[in-house]
Amino acid sequence: MVAQTPGLPADTDVAIKTKIDISATLKSFAFKMSGRVDQGLEAQNRRNAIKRRAKEEYPVAYIVYALSSFTYTMLGISMLTIFRDLPHSFRENCLINLDLYAVLLVIQGPVSFWADVLEDMIWMRKGLGQFCDSLLAPTLTVLAISGSLYWGELLSNEELYLARTLITGPIIFCVNRMVTGKFPEKFILHSLWHISMPVIGAMLLSTIISRRKLDEVVE
Repeated sequence: MVAQTPGLPADTDVAIKTKIDISATLKSFAFKMSGRVDQGLEAQNRRNAIKRRAKEEYPVAYIVYALSSFTYTMLGISMLTIFRDLPHSFRENCLINLDLYAVLLVIQGPVSFWADVLEDMIWMRKGLGQFCDSLLAPTLTVLAISGSLYWGELLSNEELYLARTLITGPIIFCVNRMVTGKFPEKFILHSLWHISMPVIGAMLLSTIISRRKLDEVVE
């Protein structure tokens, strides 16, 4: 039972005490949230300091990490130029138009650089680049692996082996996620993640084209 304040009606007294209780609760909640925000900012500042120190201590690894984003662009340009001799049977049996896929690869290079270098290592804040990269990168990865295996019987044993080794990319990516915040491991593993699939993809396409040309010579 609430004790009544002398000189005040019971309803008014209860209302005042209720407002006081609510005010105290809100102040306590705001104090706790403020503490959590401060802790979050301190943690973010520590992470940013580690990144700045890593760029200074491992400049070569950082440069390779930054430039590795553009291996996607290089493969995309190659698919639109030197790899256009891909046999017609392969172009007809695709999960996605190869020219469209090549254009998306060209775009992925700058998007990856925007997300991984500009936003993550220079501006040190999340933004639109990381959002776009989180959509485009996994989509292109799934299409690369499933699309190459979709060719199935069109591939020789060597080509099928290369198609299967594309899974190396996602494996490296998962390992890279496990060492987040550790340098130079992040620079090295993330660079390998960027480089592995474009290199294997280029080897697969060049092997297919070389086999076709060799078959034409034999015939």
